[in-house]
Amino acid sequence: MFKQRLLATLCLVPLVLLSLYVANIVFFKAIVIALLLICGYEWLQLIPLKTTVQKLIYLIALLLFTQFILYSQQALQPVLITISLNLWVVLAVLIIFYPKSQKLWGYTIVLGLLGWLLLLTFASSLIGIFQIIAGKKYLVYLLCLVWATDIGAYMVGKQWGKHKLIPQVSPGKTLEGLTGGIICSFFMAAIAYLYF
Repeated sequence: MFKQRLLATLCLVPLVLLSLYVANIVFFKAIVIALLLICGYEWLQLIPLKTTVQKLIYLIALLLFTQFILYSQQALQPVLITISLNLWVVLAVLIIFYPKSQKLWGYTIVLGLLGWLLLLTFASSLIGIFQIIAGKKYLVYLLCLVWATDIGAYMVGKQWGKHKLIPQVSPGKTLEGLTGGIICSFFMAAIAYLYF
């Protein structure tokens, strides 16, 4: 598993960074929209929509609403950021108290709207960062921060992980892995601080 992750990282990281640096805003928006649709399709696996028509309607509606948000991005950006931050706080609480919060996840409309909000704020934030001064550098930093956290959590958890984090949600995650991810993210943040 680690070898696969490492190989994928070594192949994809240069490609992602190169694409990011040569991209103009039109090309970057196209990349983000493609990612949005892929993530939307993956999110559909969590929603009990049975027919292909229902799934297509969900994706098309997501795409159209995203286009509207991007068109009105400057005016709506503060609202989206506020919604996103509050949403992540609520999600963190629900995850911590799982399975007591399990009943809430059984509603199709809850999962559908949650996917919309998460994916819309994801797309809007990426494009918003891209458009600011030194935005490409900040996006590289963001990607490196995510990669460092993921790799640190995986390696430390694999090597020393003994104490389960939230076994009802993700049985493979451990407190040691969480600690490793946090430490690696701090190292990456310190490097970025020296750079910026």
